[in-house]
Amino acid sequence: RPHSTTSSRLENHTHPPLVSGENYRKRDGHWCILCGCNKQKQEGTSMAVSAQDTTLRAIVKMIDMEYLSELVRAYDGDRYCKSLNVQKMFIALLVGMLRGLKSLRDIECFTEDYQEALAEFGIGRIARSSLADCLQRTTPAIFKGLFEGLRAEYEKRLPDSSWKYFRLLLMDSTMIEVPLSQVDWAHYRTAKGAIKMHTVFCHRPQTEYPVQMVLTDGKTADVTVAEQHLEVDPDSIIVADRGYASRRLFESIARRHGTFVIRLPKSAHYHPLIPRTRTIAGDKPPLDEVVTLVRRRFGQPEPTHFRRIVLPPFEGRKEPIILMTNDFSRTAAQIGAIYRRRWRIELFFKQLKQQLHLSTLLGCSRTAVENQLYIALILALLLAYLQTLIQNAHELTPYTLFRHIRNRLFQNYSLLEALSCASPTSRPPPPTSHASQLTFSFL
Repeated sequence: RPHSTTSSRLENHTHPPLVSGENYRKRDGHWCILCGCNKQKQEGTSMAVSAQDTTLRAIVKMIDMEYLSELVRAYDGDRYCKSLNVQKMFIALLVGMLRGLKSLRDIECFTEDYQEALAEFGIGRIARSSLADCLQRTTPAIFKGLFEGLRAEYEKRLPDSSWKYFRLLLMDSTMIEVPLSQVDWAHYRTAKGAIKMHTVFCHRPQTEYPVQMVLTDGKTADVTVAEQHLEVDPDSIIVADRGYASRRLFESIARRHGTFVIRLPKSAHYHPLIPRTRTIAGDKPPLDEVVTLVRRRFGQPEPTHFRRIVLPPFEGRKEPIILMTNDFSRTAAQIGAIYRRRWRIELFFKQLKQQLHLSTLLGCSRTAVENQLYIALILALLLAYLQTLIQNAHELTPYTLFRHIRNRLFQNYSLLEALSCASPTSRPPPPTSHASQLTFSFL
């Protein structure tokens, strides 16, 4: 475990206020590079950017490297280090994910071609064997602690308006199938292995970001991981699909004063108690009733009451949606709207696999795979924070944001300036036609 000074560093760290579209800076100039603001810009003159103010440097400066060094010392991460330490390996893998590199060999060739651009981070040519060895021997607790620390800082810098609404904790898992000969620890089928990435994803009206991750093999059930590792927040609503339908999980969340909206399978047994008459817009009103999942026996306490809602088919579905919740204050239409937000975590998994190429593993051991997943979550958290700094961020998709950062990784742009170019509202006007220019028309 790290020392107490390491864990309390984030609590004593001061943060500037964060409002979308505004620029904030510190005296030491740390946030000037991030937000693209300096003294000359405040006076109305042109913004001067030095030769080292690249987009990559601005992204790296968002990470507290001193805190990472404290975690490395606390877990003795550089004990067997020779030429490549944990910090250099972390930056190399971060750059590889930003550039869309799919293997350690590609990262080796990239560091060899861009030695001058990476010299400011102390990175030269990194051999593939050195990357594989460092990725395998580094304990995942280092990057897990860095991810949790960055998430705590990010939540402190959220605007005040995002805390006025309740937050949704979307819970789901994604599977990555690999040959069993490569990952003998992740059994799934007779000749095929698979790993499961169980993720809790926070969704707010203005932002969304990953919160928690647990790595298991492909045979581990989703509800088993949720019963053991789920952190319940009384101010949030847990939303999940049919894989998490379990009476023990329902009662565990209710016992910890949490709220959930989880879909039920058709074969779920229940005992109706009180019918509720609620209607929503549509041809058929939903079925809304108070139920219990077990019958009360003599000498046992009263079973927990839940609410069972059957919504009519929507969005092209042929079968109705059966939901179970312990929220008795909201209407059936509101509960259905909350469950529809669960699709945001599916889009997050799609972003991880298509943009960060998590379908291709950089190592075969459990430690290497977990380190790769946590580094990808750290990068996803940084991208989510960058999106909160942009005006009209709802018009900028994560794919467009990632693509423009990848194209401007080594260019001398301030980060906010590069993102403003990516915004659809800040596109240059179309060229005007001149009198001497021929007009294009169909005959």
